Amino acid sequence: MPDPRVPTLVGDVGGTNTRLALARNGALIPTTLKRYCSGAFPGFFEVLGDFRATTATEGVLPDVPAVRVIAVAGMVDAGRSTLTN
Repeated sequence: MPDPRVPTLVGDVGGTNTRLALARNGALIPTTLKRYCSGAFPGFFEVLGDFRATTATEGVLPDVPAVRVIAVAGMVDAGRSTLTN
């Protein structure tokens, strides 16, 4: 069981938009919710890097969230997905 004091990274990744946030004890931390235009970044890790940088300045992002939950608009094969848009 994850430590309830450590937030969970949650995300919804699509071809048009990517939304990322942190949640704690099953509830989103509203100040961490960010939406990105997926096409403005070369890949997910660049979006995640921006999220980490901007959220860390708000003092709510630990080095490694306890759990990472990411939904993707597409098929996942061997831990990878390619978006159709």
